[in-house]
Amino acid sequence: RQRHLTIPCEMCIRDRTYLNNGEQFSYKKEYSKAIEYYGKSKEIYKKLYPNKDNENYASCYHKIGNAFAHNKEYSKAIENYMKAIEIGEKLYPNKDKNVLAICYNNIGLAFNHIKEYSEAIEYQKKAIKIREKLYPNRDNKKLACNYENIGISFSNKKEYDKSIEY
Repeated sequence: RQRHLTIPCEMCIRDRTYLNNGEQFSYKKEYSKAIEYYGKSKEIYKKLYPNKDNENYASCYHKIGNAFAHNKEYSKAIENYMKAIEIGEKLYPNKDKNVLAICYNNIGLAFNHIKEYSEAIEYQKKAIKIREKLYPNRDNKKLACNYENIGISFSNKKEYDKSIEY
């Protein structure tokens, strides 16, 4: 029995080390290494939580997405953000968590980078919907950034009147 309990503990320690290493490589702008370490962490979570509906598992996908985005590999970033959202929506069916808004925002930014502005706007609006629910008085910097990002996407589409609205 005691041995059974130690294995997950050891796995958790290893996972934290991989996550920390991934973050350090991200800070150093060594995104391929960061992706490698976040991937190792994700594999540990896959073993610890076989059903995959776990916030930490979703976080790994999000961090991998960030590393791909910083590395200008936007399609891969979107793919990982989508996996994070898929898990997050199962965990938070009311979609009332800021973590989902962050993922939607990042997907919107990635779509903007690959000039898919309509998609970018769609995901920014999803982020706004969550943040307006979380911050009904609209006093939130990230909410303001979402509005700005939509305005930029409309501007990139040469829809200047709509851009001004945001």
